[in-house]
Amino acid sequence: MRSHSRREVRNQRQRIARVREQQERLLDAFLDGALSKNLLQDKQTRFEVELAQANHLLALAEQDGVALGHPLCQARLRQFVPLDY
Repeated sequence: MRSHSRREVRNQRQRIARVREQQERLLDAFLDGALSKNLLQDKQTRFEVELAQANHLLALAEQDGVALGHPLCQARLRQFVPLDY
């Protein structure tokens, strides 16, 4: 897996974990009476959109890494990238 792909996978996993933590805190605030139901729903919608984006980017980064690790892709890359640099 390319370093960019590995970095992107790590970043998106961290992003997903961060959003899930924020969702938990949001729910706790709602249950404590600090948020209205409307505000909870608005913020949850935003978090769901962000999670969907992060999961999509994670899948792309993982796919990119898998594709680059495939022997056929490696053979094709050798045509363009000298391995003895």
